[in-house]
Amino acid sequence: MESVVLPSSVTPLLSLELTARQLKVLTVLVTTDGGTTASRLAQTFDVSLATMSGVLDRLVGQEVAARTNDPDDHRVRQVRATPLGRTVVRGLVARRPEFDDEVLAALTDDELAGLERGMSAIARHLGAAGTSA
Repeated sequence: MESVVLPSSVTPLLSLELTARQLKVLTVLVTTDGGTTASRLAQTFDVSLATMSGVLDRLVGQEVAARTNDPDDHRVRQVRATPLGRTVVRGLVARRPEFDDEVLAALTDDELAGLERGMSAIARHLGAAGTSA
C-alpha cells in the first residue's frame, strides 16, 4: 500500500517553495502554542540568530509565518505560524490519500466496518501508549 500511496503523498511536498530547513522551522511553529522567538528557534536548530532571521524572513514572505509584538514585553517579537502555515503542515502530515472520499466510497459496508474497527483499535493503542509515556 505504501508504494501505491507514496506518489500522491509527496506531491504536496514537492509543490512547496520551502527548503527543508524552512519546513522544519514551520513545523516547530505549528506545534508551538503561543509562538516562540527567533532566538529560541536559533538555539533549537543550533544556528546563528542571523541565519534564523533569514529563514523567518522567507517564511513571513510566503505568508506561512508572522512576527508580532510580545504582549508582555514589546521589545520581544514572537513568531507564529499563520493559518496558511498550519494548513500547509497539516496537508503534509495529515494527508492520507488512501482515505480519499472516492476510495472510501468504493468500499463495501463490511470493508468500512472492518476499517473502523481497525482504526479504533489503533487509536486506542496509541492513546494507551501516550498515557504511559
